[in-house]
Amino acid sequence: MLTVSACDQGSSAAPGSSNASDTDPSSASSDSSQGSSTHTFDFSGKNLTVDSDGTGVEIVPGDVTGVRVQREIHGTGAEASWGLSGNTLTLRVKPKCHGNVSVCSAKHRITVGRDVTVTAESRTGAVTASHISTPLSISTSTGAAKVSDSSGPVNLSTRTGAVLGTGLTSKKVTAKARTGSVDLGFSAVPDDVEVDARQGTVDIGLPKGGATYAVDASSKVGTADIGVPSDSGSPHSVKAHTTVGSVSVHGN
Repeated sequence: MLTVSACDQGSSAAPGSSNASDTDPSSASSDSSQGSSTHTFDFSGKNLTVDSDGTGVEIVPGDVTGVRVQREIHGTGAEASWGLSGNTLTLRVKPKCHGNVSVCSAKHRITVGRDVTVTAESRTGAVTASHISTPLSISTSTGAAKVSDSSGPVNLSTRTGAVLGTGLTSKKVTAKARTGSVDLGFSAVPDDVEVDARQGTVDIGLPKGGATYAVDASSKVGTADIGVPSDSGSPHSVKAHTTVGSVSVHGN
Protein backbone atom coordinates (compact mmCIF):
# COMPACT_ATOMS: atom_id res chain seq x y z
CA MET A 1 0.00 0.00 0.00
CA LEU A 2 1.42 3.39 -0.99
CA THR A 3 1.48 6.29 1.46
CA VAL A 4 1.22 9.74 -0.06
CA SER A 5 2.16 12.92 1.81
CA ALA A 6 2.09 16.11 -0.22
CA CYS A 7 0.36 19.45 -0.36
CA ASP A 8 0.22 22.54 -2.51
CA GLN A 9 -0.61 25.25 -0.03
CA GLY A 10 -1.89 27.55 -2.73
CA SER A 11 -4.44 25.21 -4.24
CA SER A 12 -7.72 23.66 -3.29
CA ALA A 13 -9.01 20.58 -5.10
CA ALA A 14 -12.50 20.69 -6.53
CA PRO A 15 -15.18 18.72 -4.75
CA GLY A 16 -15.25 15.08 -5.86
CA SER A 17 -18.11 13.45 -7.67
CA SER A 18 -19.82 10.20 -6.70
CA ASN A 19 -18.40 6.70 -7.11
CA ALA A 20 -18.42 4.99 -10.51
CA SER A 21 -21.87 3.77 -11.36
CA ASP A 22 -22.39 0.03 -11.56
CA THR A 23 -24.70 0.68 -14.50
CA ASP A 24 -21.94 2.39 -16.49
CA PRO A 25 -19.05 -0.09 -16.52
CA SER A 26 -16.63 2.17 -18.45
CA SER A 27 -17.28 5.35 -16.47
CA ALA A 28 -14.63 7.29 -14.56
CA SER A 29 -15.19 8.87 -11.18
CA SER A 30 -13.46 10.79 -8.43
CA ASP A 31 -14.18 11.18 -4.76
CA SER A 32 -12.49 12.11 -1.51
CA SER A 33 -13.95 9.39 0.66
CA GLN A 34 -12.00 6.83 2.65
CA GLY A 35 -12.43 3.08 2.88
CA SER A 36 -12.95 0.35 0.30
CA SER A 37 -14.70 0.35 -3.06
CA THR A 38 -15.12 -2.35 -5.71
CA HIS A 39 -16.07 -1.88 -9.33
CA THR A 40 -16.11 -4.17 -12.37
CA PHE A 41 -15.37 -2.48 -15.68
CA ASP A 42 -16.77 -3.89 -18.91
CA PHE A 43 -13.81 -5.30 -20.85
CA SER A 44 -13.62 -8.02 -23.50
CA GLY A 45 -10.16 -7.35 -24.93
CA LYS A 46 -7.04 -9.48 -24.66
CA ASN A 47 -4.54 -6.70 -23.93
CA LEU A 48 -4.93 -4.40 -20.92
CA THR A 49 -2.78 -1.40 -20.00
CA VAL A 50 -2.87 -0.20 -16.40
CA ASP A 51 -1.81 3.45 -16.00
CA SER A 52 -1.45 4.36 -12.32
CA ASP A 53 -0.13 7.19 -10.17
CA GLY A 54 -0.12 7.68 -6.41
CA THR A 55 -1.18 4.16 -5.50
CA GLY A 56 0.12 0.66 -5.03
CA VAL A 57 -1.19 -1.82 -7.60
CA GLU A 58 -1.64 -5.58 -7.33
CA ILE A 59 -2.55 -7.65 -10.40
CA VAL A 60 -3.93 -11.18 -10.25
CA PRO A 61 -5.76 -13.46 -12.71
CA GLY A 62 -9.20 -14.81 -12.01
CA ASP A 63 -12.42 -16.18 -13.44
CA VAL A 64 -13.95 -12.77 -14.07
CA THR A 65 -15.95 -11.11 -16.81
CA GLY A 66 -14.41 -7.71 -17.40
CA VAL A 67 -11.84 -6.13 -15.08
CA ARG A 68 -12.56 -6.06 -11.36
CA VAL A 69 -10.89 -3.33 -9.30
CA GLN A 70 -10.86 -3.24 -5.51
CA ARG A 71 -9.69 0.07 -4.08
CA GLU A 72 -8.61 0.80 -0.52
CA ILE A 73 -7.89 4.33 0.69
CA HIS A 74 -6.98 5.18 4.26
CA GLY A 75 -6.09 8.53 5.77
CA THR A 76 -7.24 12.05 5.14
CA GLY A 77 -7.81 14.26 2.15
CA ALA A 78 -7.19 11.91 -0.77
CA GLU A 79 -8.87 12.40 -4.12
CA ALA A 80 -9.13 9.21 -6.17
CA SER A 81 -10.30 8.48 -9.69
CA TRP A 82 -10.57 5.42 -11.87
CA GLY A 83 -11.78 4.78 -15.39
CA LEU A 84 -11.45 2.50 -18.40
CA SER A 85 -11.09 3.94 -21.88
CA GLY A 86 -10.48 1.45 -24.66
CA ASN A 87 -7.79 -0.92 -23.41
CA THR A 88 -6.40 1.46 -20.77
CA LEU A 89 -7.40 1.39 -17.11
CA THR A 90 -6.41 4.65 -15.42
CA LEU A 91 -5.99 4.86 -11.64
CA ARG A 92 -5.16 8.07 -9.79
CA VAL A 93 -4.83 8.97 -6.13
CA LYS A 94 -3.67 12.43 -5.03
CA PRO A 95 -3.74 14.45 -1.82
CA LYS A 96 -6.45 17.06 -1.49
CA CYS A 97 -5.29 20.14 0.38
CA HIS A 98 -7.09 22.83 2.34
CA GLY A 99 -4.11 24.52 3.95
CA ASN A 100 -2.87 21.41 5.75
CA VAL A 101 -0.58 18.56 4.81
CA SER A 102 -2.55 15.58 3.53
CA VAL A 103 -1.54 12.01 4.25
CA CYS A 104 -3.13 8.90 2.82
CA SER A 105 -2.38 5.34 1.79
CA ALA A 106 -3.88 3.70 -1.26
CA LYS A 107 -3.93 0.34 -2.99
CA HIS A 108 -5.75 -1.08 -6.01
CA ARG A 109 -6.16 -4.82 -6.52
CA ILE A 110 -6.95 -5.66 -10.15
CA THR A 111 -8.37 -9.02 -11.23
CA VAL A 112 -8.14 -9.78 -14.95
CA GLY A 113 -9.15 -12.73 -17.08
CA ARG A 114 -6.60 -15.52 -17.20
CA ASP A 115 -5.99 -14.99 -20.93
CA VAL A 116 -5.42 -11.22 -20.73
CA THR A 117 -1.97 -9.79 -21.45
CA VAL A 118 -1.13 -6.98 -19.01
CA THR A 119 1.10 -3.93 -19.33
CA ALA A 120 1.36 -1.91 -16.11
CA GLU A 121 2.86 1.57 -16.01
CA SER A 122 3.22 3.42 -12.69
CA ARG A 123 4.48 6.94 -12.06
CA THR A 124 4.48 6.67 -8.27
CA GLY A 125 3.74 3.42 -6.48
CA ALA A 126 4.82 -0.20 -6.44
CA VAL A 127 3.29 -2.74 -8.81
CA THR A 128 3.02 -6.42 -7.93
CA ALA A 129 1.67 -9.32 -9.96
CA SER A 130 1.28 -13.02 -9.22
CA HIS A 131 0.25 -16.24 -10.96
CA ILE A 132 0.29 -14.63 -14.41
CA SER A 133 0.61 -17.06 -17.33
CA THR A 134 0.33 -14.49 -20.15
CA PRO A 135 2.99 -11.96 -21.22
CA LEU A 136 3.49 -9.37 -18.48
CA SER A 137 5.22 -6.00 -18.56
CA ILE A 138 5.68 -3.73 -15.52
CA SER A 139 7.44 -0.37 -15.52
CA THR A 140 7.65 2.15 -12.68
CA SER A 141 9.18 5.58 -12.28
CA THR A 142 9.22 5.50 -8.47
CA GLY A 143 8.32 2.20 -6.85
CA ALA A 144 9.18 -1.47 -6.87
CA ALA A 145 8.21 -3.97 -9.57
CA LYS A 146 7.44 -7.40 -8.12
CA VAL A 147 6.33 -10.66 -9.74
CA SER A 148 5.74 -14.04 -8.13
CA ASP A 149 4.72 -17.52 -9.30
CA SER A 150 4.33 -16.47 -12.93
CA SER A 151 4.99 -18.52 -16.05
CA GLY A 152 4.54 -16.14 -18.98
CA PRO A 153 7.23 -13.91 -20.48
CA VAL A 154 8.11 -11.12 -18.03
CA ASN A 155 9.53 -7.64 -18.64
CA LEU A 156 10.29 -5.52 -15.55
CA SER A 157 11.82 -2.06 -15.34
CA THR A 158 12.20 0.67 -12.71
CA ARG A 159 13.82 4.07 -12.58
CA THR A 160 13.95 4.25 -8.79
CA GLY A 161 12.93 1.04 -7.10
CA ALA A 162 13.76 -2.60 -6.64
CA VAL A 163 12.90 -5.41 -9.04
CA LEU A 164 11.89 -8.67 -7.38
CA GLY A 165 10.83 -12.00 -8.89
CA THR A 166 10.09 -15.15 -6.90
CA GLY A 167 8.90 -18.62 -7.87
CA LEU A 168 9.33 -17.84 -11.56
CA THR A 169 8.77 -20.54 -14.17
CA SER A 170 8.94 -18.11 -17.09
CA LYS A 171 11.18 -19.04 -20.00
CA LYS A 172 12.04 -15.42 -20.78
CA VAL A 173 12.62 -12.65 -18.22
CA THR A 174 14.03 -9.17 -18.80
CA ALA A 175 14.74 -6.81 -15.90
CA LYS A 176 16.18 -3.30 -15.81
CA ALA A 177 16.77 -0.95 -12.88
CA ARG A 178 18.40 2.47 -12.91
CA THR A 179 18.60 2.88 -9.14
CA GLY A 180 17.67 -0.26 -7.26
CA SER A 181 18.51 -3.90 -6.83
CA VAL A 182 17.35 -6.79 -9.00
CA ASP A 183 16.58 -10.10 -7.30
CA LEU A 184 15.16 -12.98 -9.36
CA GLY A 185 14.41 -16.49 -8.15
CA PHE A 186 13.45 -19.25 -10.59
CA SER A 187 11.59 -22.48 -9.86
CA ALA A 188 12.09 -23.81 -13.40
CA VAL A 189 15.02 -23.55 -15.78
CA PRO A 190 14.68 -20.42 -17.97
CA ASP A 191 15.88 -20.06 -21.55
CA ASP A 192 16.57 -16.34 -21.69
CA VAL A 193 17.32 -14.07 -18.73
CA GLU A 194 18.66 -10.57 -19.23
CA VAL A 195 19.30 -8.19 -16.33
CA ASP A 196 20.77 -4.70 -16.52
CA ALA A 197 21.25 -2.49 -13.45
CA ARG A 198 23.03 0.84 -13.15
CA GLN A 199 23.25 1.36 -9.41
CA GLY A 200 22.29 -1.74 -7.52
CA THR A 201 23.10 -5.36 -6.84
CA VAL A 202 21.93 -8.22 -9.05
CA ASP A 203 21.06 -11.62 -7.58
CA ILE A 204 19.75 -14.47 -9.74
CA GLY A 205 18.85 -17.85 -8.28
CA LEU A 206 18.56 -20.71 -10.77
CA PRO A 207 17.48 -24.35 -10.44
CA LYS A 208 20.36 -26.77 -10.47
CA GLY A 209 18.98 -30.16 -11.43
CA GLY A 210 21.74 -30.94 -13.93
CA ALA A 211 21.12 -27.91 -16.13
CA THR A 212 23.99 -25.81 -17.45
CA TYR A 213 23.80 -22.12 -18.26
CA ALA A 214 25.51 -19.78 -20.70
CA VAL A 215 26.30 -17.04 -18.18
CA ASP A 216 27.59 -13.57 -18.99
CA ALA A 217 27.95 -11.63 -15.72
CA SER A 218 29.88 -8.45 -14.98
CA SER A 219 30.13 -5.39 -12.74
CA LYS A 220 32.16 -2.26 -13.41
CA VAL A 221 32.38 -1.39 -9.71
CA GLY A 222 31.84 -4.58 -7.74
CA THR A 223 32.27 -8.34 -7.90
CA ALA A 224 30.65 -10.85 -10.23
CA ASP A 225 30.25 -14.40 -8.94
CA ILE A 226 28.97 -17.37 -10.95
CA GLY A 227 27.88 -20.37 -8.90
CA VAL A 228 26.07 -22.52 -11.46
CA PRO A 229 27.45 -24.98 -14.04
CA SER A 230 28.47 -22.89 -17.05
CA ASP A 231 28.58 -23.84 -20.72
CA SER A 232 28.84 -21.20 -23.44
CA GLY A 233 26.88 -23.48 -25.76
CA SER A 234 23.95 -23.99 -23.39
CA PRO A 235 20.48 -23.04 -24.67
CA HIS A 236 19.82 -21.44 -21.29
CA SER A 237 21.24 -17.93 -21.55
CA VAL A 238 21.74 -15.67 -18.52
CA LYS A 239 23.10 -12.15 -18.89
CA ALA A 240 23.55 -10.08 -15.74
CA HIS A 241 25.29 -6.72 -15.65
CA THR A 242 25.50 -3.77 -13.28
CA THR A 243 27.54 -0.60 -13.23
CA VAL A 244 27.82 -0.18 -9.45
CA GLY A 245 27.12 -3.18 -7.24
CA SER A 246 27.75 -6.90 -7.02
CA VAL A 247 26.40 -9.61 -9.31
CA SER A 248 25.64 -13.13 -8.13
CA VAL A 249 24.31 -15.96 -10.30
CA HIS A 250 23.85 -19.04 -8.15
CA GLY A 251 21.88 -22.23 -7.70
CA ASN A 252 18.73 -22.34 -5.61
